[in-house]
This record gives sequence, C-alpha cells and structure tokens, in this order.
Amino acid sequence: MNATWSTTDTPAGPFSAVLDDDGAVLASGWTAELDALLPQVHPTLRPAEVVWVDDLGKVTTAVRDYHRGEHRVLRVGGALGGFRWGTGIKGWLLDHESGENTAVR
Repeated sequence: MNATWSTTDTPAGPFSAVLDDDGAVLASGWTAELDALLPQVHPTLRPAEVVWVDDLGKVTTAVRDYHRGEHRVLRVGGALGGFRWGTGIKGWLLDHESGENTAVR
C-alpha cells in the first residue's frame, strides 16, 4: 500500500494527515512532521511509500473548514489533560469551540 500526506496551516499550527490509496485517513495531527504521524499507524496498515501532495481533497477542505468534536475531554477538576499534540493546542481548540479568545496557550 502507498499513501499520500499533506500539511495545512491552521490558526492552532500546522495540521498534517496521511491517507491511504482509498482516501482513508491513516493518521493526522498538529505537526508538520511525517515522522510524528507514521508511528500512529498500526504496523499492518503502514504504507510502503508515502508521497507529499499539496492538497488532500476533502480532508484538506475539512481541516480548513475546521472539524469539531474530539477536543472537549478535560481531566477531573477541569484541568487540561494529555493531548498528543500538546495542551496548548488542546486549549486553543476548546477556546475556539466555545467562541472564546483563540490565542495558543
């Protein structure tokens, strides 16, 4: 299997995604480094080759349009917990979703 990957600039920082030949997202996150994403792909799904492209079609569009939903989890007591891409990014996402100030913490 081969794959493509791309990075999109967002207000919270660079967001990259790796897609398989069928367009399924294998890994994504707030990084501009392919090496930070590939370990997130199960070994049986890891592509033999990953090629950079400027745009991932619907995935790039979704990132630009902003996707919601998975950032609302807080620790007991309301503190920000671990987030693979850092609590600064997680805080930005929470603020963005609530309509508050969106400076990266």
